[in-house]
This record gives sequence, C-alpha cells and structure tokens, in this order.
Amino acid sequence: MKRTLIVAAAFFVSTALAAPPASAQMSLSISFGDFYSSLSPYGDWVYVDYGVYAWRPGRIAHGWMPYAYGRWVWSAYGWYWVSDEPWSWAVYHYGRWYEDDWYGWIWVPGYDWAPAWVEWRYGPDYVGWAPLGPYALFSVQRGIYYSQAYRAPYEHWTFVAHGSMTRPDVYRYRYGGDDIRRVYGSSRYTGSVRYRDGVVETLGPDREYVERRGHVRISAADVVDVKDYSRVRATRQGDRERIEAYRPHVTPDAAERSMRPDRVVRSERAPSIDSRYLDQRQPNIRQRPEPTAPAQDRQQSAPQVTPRERDRSVPDVRPQDREQRSRQQVQHSGPSQEQRRESQSVVKETPKQPHARPEAPKDVQRPEPKPRDRG
Repeated sequence: MKRTLIVAAAFFVSTALAAPPASAQMSLSISFGDFYSSLSPYGDWVYVDYGVYAWRPGRIAHGWMPYAYGRWVWSAYGWYWVSDEPWSWAVYHYGRWYEDDWYGWIWVPGYDWAPAWVEWRYGPDYVGWAPLGPYALFSVQRGIYYSQAYRAPYEHWTFVAHGSMTRPDVYRYRYGGDDIRRVYGSSRYTGSVRYRDGVVETLGPDREYVERRGHVRISAADVVDVKDYSRVRATRQGDRERIEAYRPHVTPDAAERSMRPDRVVRSERAPSIDSRYLDQRQPNIRQRPEPTAPAQDRQQSAPQVTPRERDRSVPDVRPQDREQRSRQQVQHSGPSQEQRRESQSVVKETPKQPHARPEAPKDVQRPEPKPRDRG
C-alpha cells in the first residue's frame, strides 16, 4: 500500500510539471491594419520605404530594450515571454526588432506567431537571449534563416544567471558593461525558433538544465487562447500558471498596399533597414522596382543562391540542340589550331619588304633651306 502511494504521488508530480500538449493557432485572422490601430496609442509609426512601416515605442525607460522587462515561462511551445507592457501581445510574438542609429529600437510587423522571436546562448552559470533582427526570416521547412549576413551586437544580448531567468524583474539581474562581452565570448549558441508538429516553438536551454544549474523548480504553464488582445495576461493558481494569449493569423492581403497608420513620422532620414531583404509576403515589397545600384554592388548584396536553385534556373537542353550549339561554336570560334599553325609558317617564310618613304607630289615645291646665321 505504501509503495502504491509513492508511485501515485510520483505520477502526480510528473503530470503537474509536464507541459500540456500544444494546440494549433486560433482561427481568428487579422491584418497589418490591426497592428497600426492598436499600437498607435503607445508609440509612433515610422515610414521605411515602399509601404513598409516600423513602430517605435514611446514613454520607455532609459536603456530600454526588447525582451528585458518581463520574464520567461516554460510552456508546451518552449520558452514563452510574458510582459505587462500593453503592446506585448504584438511586438514580442510577431515581427522583428531593429535598433536604428537615429530612431532607436523599432519594430517591423510580421505574419507568424511565436512564443518569442529571440536567439539563445548559454554558459555554465548564465543564459542569454537577443531579439531576432528583420533579416531573420522564418519558414516551416527551414525554420530561421537569414536573407543577408547579420549578427546581433553584444549590447543586444541579455545575460542572467540561471536562477534569475524566470524572475518577474529579470532586467534587474542582467549583466552589464564589459561583462556582456566577456560572457558572450564564453557562451555557446543554442538555437532560436523552429516548427514542429504544426506548432511554432521557441528553443533555448533545456528546462531541466536551468533547474539544475539555477537550483530552482520551474513548472509548465497552460497557454489558452483569447479573442481580444486586451485580455492577454498571466495568472497563477497554486503551482500552476495560466497564460491567456492572443495569437490570431496575420494574412497577407492585397488591400494592405493602401493601408497606412493614421499618424506617421516622416523625417529627412529614413531607418537604415533594407526592405529588399524583409519578408517577401508583404505586397508592397513584392512590387518594388529593382535597385538602381551598379550591377557590381547588386551582385555583392544579392542573397546567395544554392547550387540546387541555380541548377533549376538553367533550362534543359535536348541532345540535338546541344549538337547544333556545338557546331555553331566551332564555326564562330575562329580558325582551328592547324590553320593557325599553317598561317604562322607562311608568315615566317614571307620576306619582309623594306619600308619605302612616300614620294612628295610633283606639283608641290619644297622650300629651300635657309642658311643659319652664325654671327
């Protein structure tokens, strides 16, 4: 009887700690217009180019950065970022962040939902994360891939001790100054976001590893869908946490070409984001003209093409066409090697004619040379 009770208690604990099965995304759909209207009260929209707008948060603390004012919660979708900021439902679960030299941190809307769009590093005593940039694209087959080379700077990373990762005020425990560069150099990359079994997951350090290194106990949270972003929140009932998430589908729509925020910040300097390498599902980006840069610059900045894609772009040549093309190449390739050898021998045997000075016309009188004056 005692052994039975012990087994039952162990099963109850393992069930309580295990994450509930992940569910597919809700059937509700929104567009970029919903981002424009819901985020306008909390910041400014900045015009990038070709119908692309980025959002800049307002009334933020000095030194603010994305994924710093909140906490991490373990769920069936991996590490889930929870924040009390009123716009967290959008800017931490859709789109990408970019730090511009002029505007500071700005957010570019996106179509896919994730528990958090970050990349991870970890070490023996700490764990770190950084927001993914706008050139980090996502696909179901490849996961995260980059449209052009990009690496998050050291100052974009937040490193904390393992035991502080799930604290509600995690920003108070992050490394700063020269410690970030030192910790980054001794850390190891551990992934970002992936797609598995119909669910987008945020990777990172294993939960058991964080518990063991941080001497903490982390329980899994239940993620349930709500139909209004104003109801997004995280609650706790005993040892169990519940996250009410707003995660509708963002569908590309042709009407987005004419959509724009009500209030847009325009200045002489546009953000330094190259929209050629953003998510090509945006209709305005698909219709933008080719860049006017020189051909050499375009070749250097164009995304790399894999050998498989390069082979697909070459049309198939039939055998008869290949023979005809080879004959044309022979005809237009100039004299053969034997012909060139014969011409060279003929040139060697032909004696060179002496160079003759052309005679002056008979009707032209040559002027008499004048004597030099030696006095």
